[in-house]
This record gives sequence, C-alpha cells and structure tokens, in this order.
Amino acid sequence: MRLAVIGAGVMGANHVRTASVSPMVELVAVVDPDRSRTSPLTERYGVRGCSTVQEVLDEVEALVIATPTRLHHSIARLGVLAGKHLLIEKPITVTATEAAELIELADLHQVTLMVGHVERFNPAVRELPNVLNHPVHIEAFRIGPFSNRLTDDVVLDLMIHDIDLALSIASSPVASISAVGQRRRTETNDLVTALLRFENGMTASLTSSRIGQQKIRLLRVTQLDNVVTVDLLRQQIEINRVDHIEYSGDNGRSYRQTGLIEIPFVENRGEPLTLELEEFVCAVRDRRAPEVSARDGRNALAVALAIIEASSP
Repeated sequence: MRLAVIGAGVMGANHVRTASVSPMVELVAVVDPDRSRTSPLTERYGVRGCSTVQEVLDEVEALVIATPTRLHHSIARLGVLAGKHLLIEKPITVTATEAAELIELADLHQVTLMVGHVERFNPAVRELPNVLNHPVHIEAFRIGPFSNRLTDDVVLDLMIHDIDLALSIASSPVASISAVGQRRRTETNDLVTALLRFENGMTASLTSSRIGQQKIRLLRVTQLDNVVTVDLLRQQIEINRVDHIEYSGDNGRSYRQTGLIEIPFVENRGEPLTLELEEFVCAVRDRRAPEVSARDGRNALAVALAIIEASSP
C-alpha cells in the first residue's frame, strides 16, 4: 500500500522509520512545510520530501497524519474527500464535533479511519484479555519529566492513552467524571488525577504528570481474586493474589499473610508502532473496522475533554 506521512516531528519521524522498513507498505513521501524537518528524513530513508498534502494525494492510497492536533481535522477531511485511508495520531481531533464529522465522512466515502492509540499494541496490553476475568477497578500512572515540545494539555498528551485503555477494559460508557489538576509549567494542566465511574460499576483512577523526575507507565487492575500490574515500559505483567492469611500466635493475636506472584509470558511480536501500522494495512485490505476505530478515538477524546473541564479551577 502506497502511503505518505504527514508531519515530520517526533512522532512523524517514528512513523517514517516504521513505514520505511515495512514490507506491507511503500513509503512515497514525508510532508511538512518545514524543510529542516523533512530533509534529515528524506536523506536517511530515501523518500521524497513535500511541503503540502496536495502534492502527494494522487500518488498514494493512504495517509499517516502526525501533525499537531489542531491540523488533524483539516488534513483528514482533505484525505477522506480524496478517498484516502487514514491513520491519525491521537487525539483524533481537537473537538468531538470535528471527530463526528470525520467519522460521518469516512463512512460516506467508505475509507478506513484509524486512530493511533499505540498503547493498544503494547505486547503486555495485548496479553491482558488472557488474564482479566472480572475487573472492578483500574489505576493508571503515566508520568514523565517536563519537555518544552509539549503543547497540549497533559490529559490530551499523556492521559488519553490510559483513557482509551480504561474504556477498552471496562467496555462500558462512563457514568461520571471528577478530576483535579495543576498548572505549574504551562498555561494548561501539567498534572491531573481523574476518577471515572462506568455504568457497569467499574471505577478508574488515572494520574498523568509531565513534571515528574522519571518516566513511569503503569497500569494496575484490581479483580475479585487478584491484582494485575502491567509495566507498560518493560512490557511485563505481574499477577498478585493472597494465598494464606493467619491470625494466631503464642503471645496473643498476630497476623501473617502469604501471597503468590505469577509472571505470565508476554510474547513480543514486534514494536507497537509496527504492529499498529500492520493492523491499519490489514483493516484496509480486509475492508473491516480497525482494532482502534475512529469511534474509539472519538470516545477517548470526549472523556479527555470532560476531564479537562472537570479539572478547571
């Protein structure tokens, strides 16, 4: 499948790298009005650099959109109207209304529209269906040091990954949202903790910060008989359960607890971004909905925007 990557920033460069070695696609061009961004990529990967999307529309079947979020809607709309399949980096758009319009247009023009919630393709996350049976509560921590390149609210930049994972695990609409946030380095939230309650009774506590001192990507799912901890950075799963509790002792009541720790094997089938691209191509080829649909992206965005509103001072 012939495709072009739109946007030559950090994520755009990653998509160019991934697409350049994939046997499933032919990378035609990387598009960015800033030639200082495209030049290193064109030289390294031997692809053409372009300044506008219009230059490549007639040459490709698909677009990977990795521009700043504010440009997603206009570029995606242009692509859909030209009949191109789209993989859009998260968040899908700036507003839920824009997302709804893209979904309607994509349905009308019968093109695939997938959102790049890449954490869904983390090998540890893909193993979760095999270890989850009755989740009741989710905790997520996504923390990192401050970077000047970050412009979106931390909810849209970081937490939206965990919102998507929580929605996927709960498989239920959100019934209520509360949140608190802090603005310490920028004019938007730099640290947010949100509490979600789902209609099926599940709850989730999500914390994201870009003013931490180390990179943490942790997901913890409490179930009736165990707690499943997922280290998203190391791509590892640990299952903890109580094996024995004892309340007795020679000198009066005492307490002793023993537990079991299980570490399931997690099969590493490749880099998550590579798996994401493969899923996109297969969805286009098989004429089916992608694993992370545009509706999934819209739902995650809607919850993210509600969290931002709830955390406003």
